[in-house]
Amino acid sequence: MRIAVQSGAPWEAKVGYARAVRVGDRIVVTGTTGLTADGTPTEGAEAQARQALANIETALAKLGASTRDVIRTRMFVTDIQRDWEAIGRAHGEVFAHVRPATSMVEVSALIAPWMVVEIEAEAVVGSGAHLFIEPAAINDHAAIAALLEAAEQPVPGSDDAPVRMWVARHEGRVVGAAGLEVHRPQGLLRSVVVAPDHRRKGLGAALTQGVISAAREAGLTQLFLLTLGANDYFASHGFADIPRAGFDGPVAASRAFALHACDNATLMRRTL
Repeated sequence: MRIAVQSGAPWEAKVGYARAVRVGDRIVVTGTTGLTADGTPTEGAEAQARQALANIETALAKLGASTRDVIRTRMFVTDIQRDWEAIGRAHGEVFAHVRPATSMVEVSALIAPWMVVEIEAEAVVGSGAHLFIEPAAINDHAAIAALLEAAEQPVPGSDDAPVRMWVARHEGRVVGAAGLEVHRPQGLLRSVVVAPDHRRKGLGAALTQGVISAAREAGLTQLFLLTLGANDYFASHGFADIPRAGFDGPVAASRAFALHACDNATLMRRTL
């Protein structure tokens, strides 16, 4: 079934379009500007962006969704050099914990001279896209350590070579992590962990693949790991068991190889 809603903007009837259309679980919201519900234009890039986003939120609500379900936005800006930060700030406040895919492009003009920004959105009802992966912040250390300790994994410390960490966040909470320790031209995949209530959702795979991609982008040629019983899982990501006895590659300098907890761990390698 196709359901369409209108906002009452004067151009909808003239041009022949809906404010938003829902088909199944997918909603597409027309390019929306800073016109208030009573037809008053707003002034300034940030105010127009905020009003456009509020109008999008209203349209989504009419179709049973919210900004949490948005998977993509597009922003059309008449002066991107002047206004991108103000528009981006308004967008970021709405989508800080959603992180949809987005584009911001400059256009020569919009339908009315006062308009400086127009925003489109696409949503999938019920998707609630508020879990994302990003580089760890300094204040994430305690949360990462708690996850690793709960999983009985060693926590990287000051005696380790620097470990670059990534985290998975769900509504601001750290629910997963993975790290890359570099010993050029090799790297060590470390500290892959997911909170119990977020397992079996593909999060570990996303974190692992993220570290693999980062290692490749860093110019590393091989990626290693030590595991206690997860051989089959990491084999599905291209790692293979190799003999640990006598191994003396650059990555063997990692403190992880000397930890008592890793004495019986299997060494695995993936060529990048």
